[in-house]
Amino acid sequence: MNSLNLILQKDQNTLTKQDLKDLAELLGYIDFNDMETYYEVQNERIYKLDKKYDLSNPNNIPILEQATTDVYNKHHSYVPVPGGGSIGSTCLERYNNCIAGALAMAILEHFGCAALDTTVVLGILCHSAVTALQISANNQCRYDLEDC
Repeated sequence: MNSLNLILQKDQNTLTKQDLKDLAELLGYIDFNDMETYYEVQNERIYKLDKKYDLSNPNNIPILEQATTDVYNKHHSYVPVPGGGSIGSTCLERYNNCIAGALAMAILEHFGCAALDTTVVLGILCHSAVTALQISANNQCRYDLEDC
């Protein structure tokens, strides 16, 4: 995560081709072109969803969070804990809500990055930063679950 943060903190005008290659690889892509293609497809999906459901409207944040929580809860009903066993519903509900909130905020932040997508590199850096923040938020949710 340190290498990723170093790249994300650089001025966009000083990024080298190697920085972009490293960024792509750190985020799990084959190369920068693979990452660029992925974000182009995602941005098209985001645009269509926003056009259809007006998801970037701040008034829709509670609706988006609830929908994300509902979908997450439907597919994740059992959470194992270190050492075996499972946790009670209070901890599970907190964890699911935390993950759903992190996902909802990441979706909204990706909408915000769409404005930078015309510059390609800035858009990719923005989406990469959102992805890094979501990973961090998800990790924090997991740490809180383990402490619960």
